[in-house]
Amino acid sequence: MQSSTFVEAGIGTAEKLRVFVLYVDNPAAAHANWLRNQLGCMAENGLDFSFEAWNLSSVVGHGPITETIAREAAESDVLVIATTALDQREPELIQWLNSLAPKNGDREGPGLLIGLFGDEKDQAAELDWMVGELVAFSRRKQMDFVWQWMEREALCDNSWLAASLEESCARRPSVINYQLANSTW
Repeated sequence: MQSSTFVEAGIGTAEKLRVFVLYVDNPAAAHANWLRNQLGCMAENGLDFSFEAWNLSSVVGHGPITETIAREAAESDVLVIATTALDQREPELIQWLNSLAPKNGDREGPGLLIGLFGDEKDQAAELDWMVGELVAFSRRKQMDFVWQWMEREALCDNSWLAASLEESCARRPSVINYQLANSTW
């Protein structure tokens, strides 16, 4: 595995990288936990982050709490969509994401959209549809987009995550620059 060393850019303290995870189904919550653990390992090397995770059923609807959650998602530096069920389309997910599209929130510079999809046993009949919808959303929100199929091998290799964070953070004016170091966690 690759390790990442995170170093402050410029003078002063680095800001927290705000990570917001929306998981569509309960098995995908395990992918959110995996991501949190990977970020925790990076935190040991200097990455400062905040992490928030919500189930899709918690964020659809109207009211003060759903508006607060939507604002947090729109302002996040890293927005993660996790789902294991790609055998059918999730129009509620895309509707919710599109409600965020007109706002850029308080995020400086481009953000990062990460898709954590499937597992070893689920069908992916709607993978193309999901990726297409997330690509369109990421363009409207000025976000980089990367996705990963969450099979067993992917859980053992986080190099794609470190590389995606490196590329995204390198384009941000004041958050965090970091360099990859060849060490093992």
